[in-house]
Amino acid sequence: MIFKKTESAIKQSRKKRLPLILSFSITVGLVWTLLLIGFFSWSVKNVYIHTQDLSLNQARAFFQEIVTTRLWNAGHGGVYVPITKETQPNPYLDADDRIIETKDGLALTKINAAYMTRQIAEISLKKNLFWFHITSATPIRPENIPDTWESEALTFFSKGGKEFNQFVDSDGEKLYRYMAPLWVESECLKCHAEQGFEQGDLRGGISVNIKAASIIKSQNSQINDLIIIYGVIWILGLIGLFFSYKRLTKEEHEREKVIGDLKTALEEV
Repeated sequence: MIFKKTESAIKQSRKKRLPLILSFSITVGLVWTLLLIGFFSWSVKNVYIHTQDLSLNQARAFFQEIVTTRLWNAGHGGVYVPITKETQPNPYLDADDRIIETKDGLALTKINAAYMTRQIAEISLKKNLFWFHITSATPIRPENIPDTWESEALTFFSKGGKEFNQFVDSDGEKLYRYMAPLWVESECLKCHAEQGFEQGDLRGGISVNIKAASIIKSQNSQINDLIIIYGVIWILGLIGLFFSYKRLTKEEHEREKVIGDLKTALEEV
């Protein structure tokens, strides 16, 4: 009678233990999966942040370089270069000394900061590296009218924004666009005082456009590597969990076998 009660208790225990082992294994598997998803998402976010920081620092460097060059030009009141087919007098520069002639009869034209910026931008574009665009809400030169993205940036600057940047799609090509404001300085008033500007006013901005295909390719490559790494880790974890589950169920069956053998031995006594 006592043995039958013990046997019944063992059977009840078995019914509880095997589902419990399965439930525990599934729970651990879900926790393992969610944990890796969390780490994977964090790693991918860091890749995006790194890509953004890399592009931003590069664009800032280009912008600061061109601003420094413009200040050098403006500080000298412009520079004179020989008039050529490529470099004609700037029709938008209202200055009595726009064209001068040397004692040898060489005609020179004044290159102000804006004209110099445009020529540098054209050279950069030809080299297929990056390019600039100087723009303003009230441009003197019609070609300096802002596009939609630049207008949005200028509005942002007028409200106190410091810089405007993002990845954009342009004609099927990925670009990183950066723009920062240009403020009226004392040197700028030589050309823009007649427009009513005062020192410290928002004059406009310079947008920097960088082809981002190689940057995006590197970013996607890093993300693909993360997918492989985390995928392998996840699968190895599940394999380990599977073998742990098999071992626990095997031990449970072995325990039941021992109990069965003990039952047989007791019945023979």
